Amino acid sequence: MKVFARPQADVLAGLSHKTSVSAERMLVNIIRRAQYLFLSGEKLPASEPLKLFLKNRYTIDDFQEKRSLLQAFGRLDDHDIWGAIKLWRSCRDFILSQLCEMIVTRDLFQIQLSVEPIKKIKSKSQVGIAKKYNVLRGDTSYLFSQGWYPMKICFRGSNHQRAHRSGTWSTSHTPPICRALRPLAKSSKKLFMLA
Repeated sequence: MKVFARPQADVLAGLSHKTSVSAERMLVNIIRRAQYLFLSGEKLPASEPLKLFLKNRYTIDDFQEKRSLLQAFGRLDDHDIWGAIKLWRSCRDFILSQLCEMIVTRDLFQIQLSVEPIKKIKSKSQVGIAKKYNVLRGDTSYLFSQGWYPMKICFRGSNHQRAHRSGTWSTSHTPPICRALRPLAKSSKKLFMLA
């Protein structure tokens, strides 16, 4: 008889979401670095709509006053972003090329969750990142991120359910991953740091 595990969906949703948070923060850092370089006079390849937003710092008011900005933003799509990222992999700016290479090869930031403030971890990480990548400490903010992670984990009792091919269910002890995450489940917001 084959047995299929039915993991608690809430736990898996909380865990898989960390990957999304990591990829999103890397994309934000890529755009931040590209905009920094554009504003510093660096010429980077990109589509015209993307260049428009990298060369300038627009506010919500600008979008309300200039309808053409909203139209330009509407012309942006994932092909503009991914095309630029693939081109920027060979950029002479180490930080931008490293971030682009990492996201294309799915070498995402590792996420560390904590319920405690992460000032000490952040300082150590900045020093470690500066050494590892041979960059100035001020530039390390592009190679890691921190913030709040809205993680909700629901534990439905202490049992783990299994579905059998026959359509019946059996109950076993809580999987080890659930026991390991239980301390983090007490609140809905966690500090995170990605490096």
